[in-house]
Amino acid sequence: MQSCRKFNALFWVLLLVLLPVSFAACRSGGEKNESTVPLSTAFPISADTAVTVPTSYEIRSSLDINTYIILNNENTTINGGGASFENSVLTISKGGSYSLKGKLLNGRIVVDTKEPGESVMLYLNGVNISFSGGSPLYITKSVREAKLILFEDSKNEITDYSEATDESEDQTQSGFPTAVCSRSDLTVAGTGSLTIKAKHGRGIFSSDNLCIENGNLSIESADDAVCGKNSLTVTGGSVNAVCGGSGLRTAASEPGKGLLVVSGGSIRVESKLDCIQSSSGITVSGGSFDLTSDGGSTENAGKKNTQTNAESSLPDLKTPIGDQASRPIDAEGSNAVSAARTLTVSNGDFAVNSRADAFSCSGRLIITGGNFSVKTDRTAFYSSSSVTVSGGNIKTDYCLDGIEAKLANISGGNIYINAQDCSFGADMVVTQSGGTVVSVSEKPGAGGSGIYTVTGGTVFVSGELPAHGTTVSGNAELSSSTKAAANILLAVTDERGKSLFCLMLPRRCEGFWFSSPELVRGKSYNVYIGGINTGAQKNGVYQGSSYTPGTLSQTVTAK
Repeated sequence: MQSCRKFNALFWVLLLVLLPVSFAACRSGGEKNESTVPLSTAFPISADTAVTVPTSYEIRSSLDINTYIILNNENTTINGGGASFENSVLTISKGGSYSLKGKLLNGRIVVDTKEPGESVMLYLNGVNISFSGGSPLYITKSVREAKLILFEDSKNEITDYSEATDESEDQTQSGFPTAVCSRSDLTVAGTGSLTIKAKHGRGIFSSDNLCIENGNLSIESADDAVCGKNSLTVTGGSVNAVCGGSGLRTAASEPGKGLLVVSGGSIRVESKLDCIQSSSGITVSGGSFDLTSDGGSTENAGKKNTQTNAESSLPDLKTPIGDQASRPIDAEGSNAVSAARTLTVSNGDFAVNSRADAFSCSGRLIITGGNFSVKTDRTAFYSSSSVTVSGGNIKTDYCLDGIEAKLANISGGNIYINAQDCSFGADMVVTQSGGTVVSVSEKPGAGGSGIYTVTGGTVFVSGELPAHGTTVSGNAELSSSTKAAANILLAVTDERGKSLFCLMLPRRCEGFWFSSPELVRGKSYNVYIGGINTGAQKNGVYQGSSYTPGTLSQTVTAK
């Protein structure tokens, strides 16, 4: 019995001595397996986006991560359960959270949970993945929802080189894979960056609902950059896309599906087709937008378009894009923002340079706020139904036509239109009860058979009148035959010299029509050309009465 006790004591002493040695050997072996391998010349990675394969993880105790994975091609290591690696494919087969770092060249990640309905969170902490046989990141429909979280300050890159044209499951309707393809709900979040290069297909695609909460996304794609088939929501982060298809897009046409919603973030798109396109409705309540469609405006409205340098720099779209029935593509170009149903903007900052319509929809177009700077070779704001403006600041620096719809109701906001042809559609019925409308167009005379009714607000029209039948019931109005060159001040003052309206003309003036609450019927007003105005200006219109008269052109009486 006593010898047994001695043996036990000796065993525990030896165990305590040998354990540190064993752990040290394990650590040494792990470091050897995780060494960096040379990059394949078949998949070149730029120096500024290349990721160095790490040898260990910085443990982040605040995150609930189940499994840590270091991608290192065939030397990929997995610390935790739910994942396996074989033949250059990392398969995640169980719900949970996974942290990934490192390189996987000509390999892919497949998320396919064995138990349907599980959620998966992928923390990208500096990954570089490229693949030539399908989607580099593919999430199957067995997953209930997936979330890509970009670690703070991390740089991640996913590249799809595939030229496959067969109808495999992870391919979109175009016949080519998508760099990031999900058959379930997908969310992108975090504060790191993700660069996506889709050489032949789409950048990010979800056949269900796609949400971008945060993160810095840079996408170059031959087809659409970001597509959520059933819905697409952007609440923050940034998207910088150059694409041969559309920038942001939804595709489902069933009732209740296809909605595209933006409430924040920064979106910059250079696209061959629509910058933002929805098969249903679009709602914008915030965010900043820099949109260029089909090379942008040539400032050659109404004439045959020619290819521009900007257009030639877009990716080459090698095959027709699927879902053609839901894509309202204009034969002469593409729109900046296009909705198959209602388009609503309540806030946001827009810089639009469009070859076709700037804003276009088949339902109602509603603007209650926001700032708009528009250049387009077609119509600035088009609806096959109606246009409603109750707020916002709209400046159209160049367009063929300003606003075109069956009906327009203007109750607020500031609208400035510089049109090559018509400020308003020829047969529109327009009612203005408030706000300010300044319209300068090239085409002289009156509009078609439309009616423009003014019950309030301010209207200045140089060139074509808003409609053939113009009715003013709330304000007084006056007409002038004054002619003036472009880039010169035109002012209307009362008999005491107070400036009621002063505009820097963007085009030649062949006479104008003016209605304002400050006009009094039966009183005379002076029209001046030139002079100096030291007041603040907005959209070329000077505020206040800091005007030194130039040359008196005409004295007219309000009626």
